[in-house]
Amino acid sequence: MTWMTWALLSTLLYGLWAFLGKLSSSSLSDKQVFILQFLGSLPVIAYVVVSGGNRIPWDSKDSYLALLFGSCGMLATFFFVKALQKGSASTVTLMTALYPAVTVVLAAIFLKESLNGRQISGIVLGILGIYLLVSSS
Repeated sequence: MTWMTWALLSTLLYGLWAFLGKLSSSSLSDKQVFILQFLGSLPVIAYVVVSGGNRIPWDSKDSYLALLFGSCGMLATFFFVKALQKGSASTVTLMTALYPAVTVVLAAIFLKESLNGRQISGIVLGILGIYLLVSSS
C-alpha cells in the first residue's frame, strides 16, 4: 500500500477513535476510559510482536526517542479524554487536529525543514479557524 492509503486508514481510525472516546466517556471516568483504551490496544500490540521484526536496539538513542514518543502519545490521549468529557466532540476533535502544526514548526526549527508561504498560511488559518470555533461556543 502507498503512504496515502495508510494515511487515509489512519485518518478514518482516528475519527472513529475520537467518536468512541466521546461515547464511552459519557458514563465512565477519564481514567477508566484511558485504561480501557490502553487495554483495547493490547491485541494490536500482540499482533505487531507476533508478526516479527520487533527486536529493540536498546543501544540506539532512537529507541529512547520512541519511548518518549509513546509517553507523549499516551499523555496526549489522556488529556484528549479529559477534554472530551468537558467539551463537545466536534470542538475538541477539531482543536486537537491542529497537532500537525506543532510538528511542522518543531521540524522547521530542529530539523531545518523548510516551510513555504502556503504551509505558513495553512497553519495561521487553522489557528484562526480554531479560535472562531471556540469563541462561538
